[in-house]
Amino acid sequence: MSDLKVGKFNVISEEFHSGEGCEIGNFNTIGDASIGNNVVIENNCVIGSGCVIGDNTHVRSFVELRPNTIIGDNCYLDSYFHSSGTNKVGNNVTLRFNSCLAREVVVDDDVYICPNVMTNYGHHTGRKISGTHIGKGSFVGTATVINYGIKIAPKTVVGSCSFVNKNLEEGIYVGVPAVKVEKK
Repeated sequence: MSDLKVGKFNVISEEFHSGEGCEIGNFNTIGDASIGNNVVIENNCVIGSGCVIGDNTHVRSFVELRPNTIIGDNCYLDSYFHSSGTNKVGNNVTLRFNSCLAREVVVDDDVYICPNVMTNYGHHTGRKISGTHIGKGSFVGTATVINYGIKIAPKTVVGSCSFVNKNLEEGIYVGVPAVKVEKK
């Protein structure tokens, strides 16, 4: 942490580790977490214990990463993004304003998630169901809701304001519920 730049009024665990060239803004709470090289964490963020943030990742203000969230290299976490914990985000992923990943979500590399996207976790009966998996190179449009346990194939596009309630093979989907757009 020799060249770590830290702003004012932060609460940072003694077990926190950072790479070279990192910056932490003001009013952050950071647990026993680890960040790579050239990571920027802006203001008013909560980074839980067990979190890992990869190299060259930018974390905007008011982001919450609950325990054991793993963020890859070259990612962009926009303001008010929330991870409920135990999530894994790949490399080159963009998570836009006010999006929320419920527990046990896997987001593969090169995914773009628009503002206000939400994934669900669990089932109203209390049954244990695995988390959502969003495949490599996929795009999820603004205000989309993805139900629990859903698998989205690589290179899939989900249009804005869609509700995904079943697994999606590669393609383009829109609507409530999301249906595949067929080529004419």
